[in-house]
Formats: sequence, C-alpha cells, structure tokens
Amino acid sequence: MANKDPIQRDLEELGRVLGEFGGLLGEMSVQMGNDLSEAAARGMADLRTQWERQQAREREQREHRVQRRGRNLPGYALNLTLGIVGAVLGGSFAITALGCGIPAVVLMAADDLVARILWTVTAVFAVMTAPFARMSVVFLQRAACLRRAPRYLEQMEETGWAEEELLARSAGVSLKRVQKDLRLLMKMGVPAGCHYDEESGRFYLRRADWLAEQERQTADRRAEQAEQAAQAAPDDTAAMLRQGRGFVEFLHTYRGSFAPETQAEMDRLGSICSDIWSWVEKNPASAPKVRRLVSYYLPTTRKLILAAHTAAGQNGAAAMEIGRRVTGTLRDLNAAFERLRDDLMVDLSMDVSSEIAAMEAMLRQDGLTGSGLTL
Repeated sequence: MANKDPIQRDLEELGRVLGEFGGLLGEMSVQMGNDLSEAAARGMADLRTQWERQQAREREQREHRVQRRGRNLPGYALNLTLGIVGAVLGGSFAITALGCGIPAVVLMAADDLVARILWTVTAVFAVMTAPFARMSVVFLQRAACLRRAPRYLEQMEETGWAEEELLARSAGVSLKRVQKDLRLLMKMGVPAGCHYDEESGRFYLRRADWLAEQERQTADRRAEQAEQAAQAAPDDTAAMLRQGRGFVEFLHTYRGSFAPETQAEMDRLGSICSDIWSWVEKNPASAPKVRRLVSYYLPTTRKLILAAHTAAGQNGAAAMEIGRRVTGTLRDLNAAFERLRDDLMVDLSMDVSSEIAAMEAMLRQDGLTGSGLTL
C-alpha cells in the first residue's frame, strides 16, 4: 500500500480527535442533564416539603386560633363547667343508687328496716340522677357547639352570612350537625343579633342583613310579577285607561246638574280618578290593582249618577231619597278610592325602602361603609 500523503494523515488524525472530543462532550451533556434533573427533582421535593410544612403550620395556627376563639366565646366556660358538674353529680348519684340498690336486692327477702331504708335511698338517688344527667347532656352540647362556632364564624367574616353546606365542609361535620348547631347558636344569641333562615339554609351574623335580603327578594318578585303583567296585557291597560278617562269626562258632562252637596262629591271623585289614571299610565304594573275599579265600580257609579240625574227632575220624597242615598254612596266611594290611591303610593314607598335596605346591606358586606371603606 502506498504511503499516504502527510496532509491526508493529519486530516484523518484531526477527524479522529474531533470524533473522540464530540463523544466526550455528548457523555458530559448526558451526565450534566441527569445531574440537573436530579437537582431539579430534589429542589422540587424540598419546595414541596417546605410548602407542606408551611401549610401544616398554618393549619395548626388556624386550629389553635379557632380553639382559642371558641374558648373565649361568651358562655363557653360556663356551659362547660355546668356540663361537667352535671356529669359528676349525675354519675355520683347513679353510683350511689347502684351501691344501695344491690344490697337492697340481696335483703329483699328480709322485710326489715335496713332493706326499706336501702330501697328508699336507691329510689331517691335514682330519681335525682335523671335531671343531672339531662343537665350534663344539654350544657356539654352547648359547649361543644360553641367550640365549633369559630369555624362557622370564620366563613362569614367577609360576607356576613354563609350557607350551611359550606359551614359543614369547613368544620368537617355533617350537615345535620351544622343545622342543630345553628339552631342552638341562634337560641343562645351567639353572636348577638344573628339569624338562621332554615328555609334558605343561610346563617346571618346580623338579623338586619336577613331582613334586607327578604325585602330584596320581595322587591324582585314584585318587579317580576309587574313585568309579567305588563307584558301579558298591555292592550288591557290601555283600554282600562280609556275607560277610566271616559268616566271622568262623563262626570264633567253632568257638572252643574245636581245639588251642591252631590256636585262636590262628584268633583272630588273626578279628581281622585284623574290621579289614579295618571299614576297607572306612568306605572303600568299597578294596573291589576285598579282592574276591579274599572270593571265594576265605575260602571255601577255611572248608573247611580244617571238615576240621580233622572230623579233630580222629579218632585217628591222618593226623588229626594234617591239623591240623598246617591250622595252618601259617592262619599263612601271617594273615601275608598282615596285609600286605593294611597295604597299605590305605599307600594312604591315599600319598593324604594326595599331597594335602599338591600343596597345598604350590600355596602356593609362589601366593606364600603363608614371607616371600613375600601376599593
């Protein structure tokens, strides 16, 4: 084989060296990647361990804070003490009754004084056991409820209320247990002014917030009913207004045809009816409340006025009696229609009050009132 050219040999040697160097770099890259992966895994494990420890410390601190708040709640120490006292006394009386009862059974055959005394003592202490056992159960249940109460209250610090399902999850107890606790808390007045709405399953820290929510729901229902009524019969409302205003024009047509007393009542009736129709035109949701007015009272009143007008042209006691009775009826109608007009305004006032109360409750819940104003 012929000798290779020196340049060719040098190039081949350089290629071999570069190949070995590339292989070494590849091995180093693989090793470095493995080292980085192991370091990252150890770092993530350390971070997870630190996070779990931090979470455990926070849970422990929260649990300690909850327990401390539970012990500090008004009535906790008293209920716990009374429960323990009841348990001790009830247990003592039960043991005494048992201790006297066994010898009394043994001496049952012997009808002597000792046996009768033992039976008497057994009966007395057995009777005394029941109320103290009941006392222990009641007060220990209250103490346990107050011990769990801070977990419930913690869920309501921001909103002022919470649903019973959320309270059950946060406290780690059954829904039935939470419901009993909430009834007991409201009965004890802890916190003061609280309210438990069993229908909606919500517990409110302030009864005023519950009332505001009820008013808001009532206002929403009224608004929905009014909207449905307005959408269901818009033509009916327009026809009602035409009929009502036609009655007012009818009153004007016969103005001056009656005695002053009767005419005064007719003028008053026309003014009241005009107010009612103006209100219904601006507030169509009120139309259902005046439907009977239009369908019965106005047509009947029209007949009475026509009858009085006919009688006014006649002489005699009967004609005078008709005029007198029609005037009295107009007076009664005016009083009734005025109440109806005022009731329409009362509905508006109640709606406004409900909206204001609901808004104030929302402002309190969002911390936008007083010194707690936050954005």
